[in-house]
Amino acid sequence: MSKSSVLLINPWIADFAAYDLWAKPMGLLTVGKYLRHYGYDLQLIDLTDRARWGGEKLSENSSGRGKYHKTVIPKPPAVAHVPRQFGLYGATPGQFSAALSRIPPPKVIFVTSHMAYWYPGVLETIRVLRATFPESKIVLGGTYATLFPDHAQKTLEPDELVTGYGEKASLIIADRIFGINRDYSNIPETLDNGLLPWDLYRKISVAALLTSRGCPMHCDYCATPFLNPRFTQRLPNDVINEIKYLYHEMNIREFAFYDDALFVNKRKHIIPILSGIIAENIEANFHTPNGLFAR
Repeated sequence: MSKSSVLLINPWIADFAAYDLWAKPMGLLTVGKYLRHYGYDLQLIDLTDRARWGGEKLSENSSGRGKYHKTVIPKPPAVAHVPRQFGLYGATPGQFSAALSRIPPPKVIFVTSHMAYWYPGVLETIRVLRATFPESKIVLGGTYATLFPDHAQKTLEPDELVTGYGEKASLIIADRIFGINRDYSNIPETLDNGLLPWDLYRKISVAALLTSRGCPMHCDYCATPFLNPRFTQRLPNDVINEIKYLYHEMNIREFAFYDDALFVNKRKHIIPILSGIIAENIEANFHTPNGLFAR
C-alpha cells in the first residue's frame, strides 16, 4: 500500500433476503474515481462481490444474477418477531478478515451505505474494521448516511460522516488526514465523465452503468430528490467509450443501467447511446433493474 493509498469498502447487506441484480457500489466507485484523479491509490473490498467470495448462480440464463452467501446473525430487536432467519449477505466473516489481514493498515477507510434498513450490515462491517485497524480513520457516506445522518453518526460512530455527493468532501478529508495541501477553489464537486475504477475488481463479468444523476420527476414516495437534488446527464460519447472499454478490454457482456430516468431527453441521450452501441457492433445484454418510466 502506497503512502497515499485509501481503502474502499462496500459493506455487507443485512436483511432477511437479498438477491444480486447486477449490483455494484456506484457511489463508492465514483468517489474512488475522483480520488484517483487527484493522485490517490485505491484498494477495494466489495463484500457483495460474488465473483470473489462465491455465491449461487442459478442457471446459465441468469445473465450474471444470483444469490449471495448468507451468514445468519441475530435479528435486530425491531424485527425480532419476524419468523425468518436474518443474515449478512456476501463474504463470510472469515473471508473478510483474511482479506483485511493481507492489507497494511490504511490511514483512511471509505465505507459506503445503501438501503437505510440495511444499516446493521454496515455496523458489522465497521466493527470488523475497527477491530482490525484501530488506528485507521473511517469515513461513512452513501444513501443511509445521507438520509439518516444523525442515526448513522450515533449508531455507527464513524470518524467522519459525508452526506450527499461525496467526491469533493472525501478528497478534502483524505487530504487532511494525509497532510496534503491544495487549492480547492477550482476543483469541481463531481467528476462524472471517464471510467470508473473497474480494475479494482480481480474478476468481473457484469458492469453497472450510470449515464445520469437524479431525476426530473419529484414523486412523493421517492428519495432521489434528497440523494440527487440535480438532474444531470453524461455526454453520450462518454458513455459509449465506457461501454467500449468494458466490452473490449475487460470482456464484459452483461451491463445494467441503474439510472433513475434513463429515457429522459431520449433523442439527445439514450438513442445516441444505443445507436453508438449498434455502430460499434457490441453484442451484449443490457438490463434495467431500476425500472423504466413507462410514459
